[in-house]
Amino acid sequence: MGGTAEFAVNYTGTVSDPGITWVSNYFQHGVNAVDTELVPTYFLVDGIPTNHAVESLVINLPDELSGSTGMAMDLRSRNTFNLSKNGSTRLIFTFSGSRLPLPFVAIGQYRVLHDEFSVGGREIKASFYVPKIYPSSYEDLLVNTTENIVRTYSHWYGEYPYDSLNIVLTQNFLYHGINLFHGNIFITYSEYLARADYPIDFQVLAHELAHTWYGDYSLGSSLMSESFATYSQITYMGIFFHVHPEVALMFYNTKDYLEWLNSWEKYVVKYSSLPITLAQTYGEWISDINEREAIMYFKGAFVLRSLQFTLGNETFHAGMRRVFETCHSSNCTLSTVLRIFDDVSGRNLTWFYSEWFNSTSLPNYTVRNLGLLKTGDGYTLNFTIDDGSGFKMPLQVEVVTANGSITKTVWVNGTTRVSLKLKEKPEKIILDPNEWIANFNRVETVNGVRVVVN
Repeated sequence: MGGTAEFAVNYTGTVSDPGITWVSNYFQHGVNAVDTELVPTYFLVDGIPTNHAVESLVINLPDELSGSTGMAMDLRSRNTFNLSKNGSTRLIFTFSGSRLPLPFVAIGQYRVLHDEFSVGGREIKASFYVPKIYPSSYEDLLVNTTENIVRTYSHWYGEYPYDSLNIVLTQNFLYHGINLFHGNIFITYSEYLARADYPIDFQVLAHELAHTWYGDYSLGSSLMSESFATYSQITYMGIFFHVHPEVALMFYNTKDYLEWLNSWEKYVVKYSSLPITLAQTYGEWISDINEREAIMYFKGAFVLRSLQFTLGNETFHAGMRRVFETCHSSNCTLSTVLRIFDDVSGRNLTWFYSEWFNSTSLPNYTVRNLGLLKTGDGYTLNFTIDDGSGFKMPLQVEVVTANGSITKTVWVNGTTRVSLKLKEKPEKIILDPNEWIANFNRVETVNGVRVVVN
């Protein structure tokens, strides 16, 4: 129960004080001794220890971590310790205030980058803990992208809720990334990414920053927050692809955002046969990581994307801001969130919720009865769109000709008939050209016209 805890991190990543229990990820992936995290056991299992609470930590490092710096934070109070002394093999963290339980500690041979920017009326101080072993060519990209994400989400959802932001890049963390509350974020880099001189996946950065709004400040520990964060991730990446096409090509083998988005749609479709609804994933933990990501993360993201298309940007973002405000410090239920969108839109959206949250189906569009009639100054194109799954949804239809295209939004309630006036013969019909809806994809030819269902 003393106010100071002193311990040493040895070469295998254990700690010397037997009275303090951490789990270290040191050398977890067999990498060089460049960073480690000391994770308090109460972060990994139920129950919070009551026998240790500290005001300061004295950490003695092995030679391999000589010259390291780091950060420490308490996961319950969401406060951060201050690094009061940084010696070559000795770090001292202190906290000015009441004693805290075991903190989460990150130690590494980092360069620490600092940035300050203003969003709305809030001044934000950002610190980036970047491994020294990697080249500095990506630092500006990391800092500028982080700032741009914060500005974008603040515009969409509401003002960034804190005055500080700490981002740690680590090789040894258990996950791709994690938001440890109150603006403290860990992102894992890998040797694969490092070879490209951009050793983080920016979609993970976008995802974890979104959790500051949904999963930290709002929605609490609700599993629903993963759908919100993944929606933010895939939507922000449209901006990233536009601004940094060459970096996108390096990471994702394409400069085409819609092609990248379609790859995630295919991931959702791959697991769509599972008898698990999206609503169920919010109430029970799915142990298989691919099943969990496909449904809770990416199907949930596409459902929000479909809701955005259905309501329009202004109404949808108003609903997202209302969720952010209403669900602060609260594990809002799905029904609460859905009522918010009903209230903001002034519409009864029960049909949408039933289709997307309480069903395992996805739309399954086909085109039939296609006819082309030559008129005096062009053509009249008629065709029927059927949905084998019987969804009621707005659907974008794009008709491509030799010298342009025309796009129209139609409502499909199981089936609908489409008629379009064209100046030229149609070469291709694309359903859902902008990937608003997760649906079964197909390419076929109907009466001589190529039909692509995205």
